[in-house]
Amino acid sequence: MAATALSASLPVSAGNIVQGTPLSVRESSYPSLTALQGRQHPSYQVFASQIQLPSVVVLGNRILIDRKVWIDGTRLQLISWRQRQTLAVAFAVPIGVIEHWRVNLRRQAPLDGPALARDLCATVIDYHYLKARWLQYRPPSARLQKFKVQALLALKAGELDQAWAMYYSLSRPAAPAG
Repeated sequence: MAATALSASLPVSAGNIVQGTPLSVRESSYPSLTALQGRQHPSYQVFASQIQLPSVVVLGNRILIDRKVWIDGTRLQLISWRQRQTLAVAFAVPIGVIEHWRVNLRRQAPLDGPALARDLCATVIDYHYLKARWLQYRPPSARLQKFKVQALLALKAGELDQAWAMYYSLSRPAAPAG
């Protein structure tokens, strides 16, 4: 069985690109409609094209991350705590992000390697994008400062759906007149 890695259509560093069917973050089975909407935004597209991720190699139903952790899409319940910690460190995300990713995928039918890799990378990119956006946000009131803190706590806990929904619920400035 030949190994394939994520192609250039999935934003990963140049050293991580391997031959195979092109994968797109937008094709992820991540459940949130808000996340899918967010991924269409030009700022997300630019962010996703520039982010550097560890290598992800696909081999059948399994993926190898950063040459350290094997994950089998048919046996997600068997990912050990140590493997989850290693993934969190490799992708520079809180363990809660990996936990929620794993739990969300366990609710689906067993995944093949490309789908597993797509979902993992999309989740990681979503986390980093939302974190950057929330850290840039300067709330104009104490109430919105609390809202920002809640969103950052949701991100830390891996609640990306909640962080996306909160991000999209913010009022946007009006377009300049003229």
